[in-house]
Amino acid sequence: MSGTSPPDTPGSLASSLASMAATLAPASSITSSSSSSSSSSAPSQDHHHHPDLLALAVYLRTAKFGTASDFCTMSSLAESAAVKHVKSDPLGLVASTRRHMARVYPGGRRVGSSNVVPFALWAAGVQMVALNWQTFDRGMDLNTAFFQLNARAGYVLKPDYLLDAAVAPPPPVMLTVHILSGHHLPKPRGKQKGDVIDPHVLAEIWDAPPTAPASALDDAAFTYRTSRVLENGWNPSWNEMFATRVLSPALAMVRLAVYDHDDLVGSWTAPVAALRPGFRFVYLRNWKGKSDPLGLVASTRRHMARVYPGGRRVGSSNVVPFALWAAGVQMVALNWQTFDRGMDLNTAFFQLNARAGYVLKPDYLLDAAVAPPRPVMLTGH
Repeated sequence: MSGTSPPDTPGSLASSLASMAATLAPASSITSSSSSSSSSSAPSQDHHHHPDLLALAVYLRTAKFGTASDFCTMSSLAESAAVKHVKSDPLGLVASTRRHMARVYPGGRRVGSSNVVPFALWAAGVQMVALNWQTFDRGMDLNTAFFQLNARAGYVLKPDYLLDAAVAPPPPVMLTVHILSGHHLPKPRGKQKGDVIDPHVLAEIWDAPPTAPASALDDAAFTYRTSRVLENGWNPSWNEMFATRVLSPALAMVRLAVYDHDDLVGSWTAPVAALRPGFRFVYLRNWKGKSDPLGLVASTRRHMARVYPGGRRVGSSNVVPFALWAAGVQMVALNWQTFDRGMDLNTAFFQLNARAGYVLKPDYLLDAAVAPPRPVMLTGH
């Protein structure tokens, strides 16, 4: 800025931005607004704006679906209308959303604030599927997991084949899942203290052929149900495996839900594209969408936590403290008069740090920005 130029003021900036907006607005809207009132003068067109500043002024105009003429238009569709398009002309919807934005809002009949399962709409190219966030159901579960991608930036890039008709979808892949066991499963909503659950796992693969997303509107493409373990929410073991062909690996989702008969205990969901080979210990989200172990880790980053033995341990037995340490708990009190598995692990663990009586937490339990170390292979001979 030269020494003779006046400083920018809110008034001058408002005039400049109004001029920029008028420059980008359709000619018809400028003409109609200027002729509607003789007392309101049109913004001055004498201002010159830097191209980089103009590039930031991207906006969307609403238009009826199918009438959009340029990339700056967006169509809002009722859920029923969007589902109709997915069923009758999915490739037409994909072609439209290559150049224009589309938003789907919940149907008016969802008086209980339930949600549509958004997978089929994403697979048809829809960019925004509005959900009722107060209800953590299957639709919200898939939505929460899908947007964990891209470092939780709040958006996920479309696969290339949904952007360019000349790009072929990726080939199908085989997905094999081995369900081993559960640990410390909570009681489902409404269960009374003292009730023991009979857990089983329902696995769902949400997938559809790239050219026929309507098949995923109502049901998962593949389901597998494990056997039921009776009266064991502490450490149920299933040791069951299934394999299935995934047709759209760039968008497909896997969901593992634990049930006590028909009552949901918790669920874990992830995009197939985010899965890696190997064994994983996954945390379940409850009916509110909360994952309690991660909340415990977050709490113990700033505060101390101590766990004392349960009152029902009349034989002075001990809890195995490993899972509590892994969740960030600093002090796990044990019955020292009993040398069982829990006391054995405790004695060995505190041999570290030259038996100083304390062991420093790993960095990832102290700072959420630090990633856990990579898994290693342990071979015993």
